[in-house]
Amino acid sequence: MGARARRHSASLAAFVLNKFRGDASLLAPGPDNVRDLTGMRLGGVLPMLAHELPDEEGATIRADPDAGAPTVAVVRYPYASNLDELHLLAHAAHVRWATRPGDLDGADLVILPGSKHVAADMAWLRDRDLDQALVARAGRAGPILGVCGGCMLLGTTVSDGAGVEGATDGLGLLPLRTTMDAAKVTRPVTSPSRPWLRPGRR
Repeated sequence: MGARARRHSASLAAFVLNKFRGDASLLAPGPDNVRDLTGMRLGGVLPMLAHELPDEEGATIRADPDAGAPTVAVVRYPYASNLDELHLLAHAAHVRWATRPGDLDGADLVILPGSKHVAADMAWLRDRDLDQALVARAGRAGPILGVCGGCMLLGTTVSDGAGVEGATDGLGLLPLRTTMDAAKVTRPVTSPSRPWLRPGRR
């Protein structure tokens, strides 16, 4: 277990099962198995707890910001990942899920979230002409933020010699080339000091 995982584990005392409206005895031996695997005890079983937590990996909007708040369009391709990371954004902006070009209209910011299958999501963008809409938006200097796989989509190419997900051409909005490898490595990196080139600049 890594240092970060140990810190998270140390901050958790118990787990609660929510939205269970039946006979709690039917859950056995599940709670005991979770306790044995995680070291956390069962804190209780609740029929319903109205919480503000996001749905895991889900597209959750549970806030109503002020009328003057900016509008953010999040492109919801089929393999979008970690959408729950955007949960708090809805407290500061009007968030809409974009699945067609018209959903980008009027947005102050467009976000391309992470992707579990970049090549498939790029094909999905093309099938719906969202690729053209995103390129046109960038040409008008409309802000676009790419997160993880979304940043790969903003680049020129995704190479996949190891056959991990599949190769694809990106949107070509960033001078970025991604090479897939069979082994995934995550580590902190430092961005170059020079700013990203704008589309059309060399």
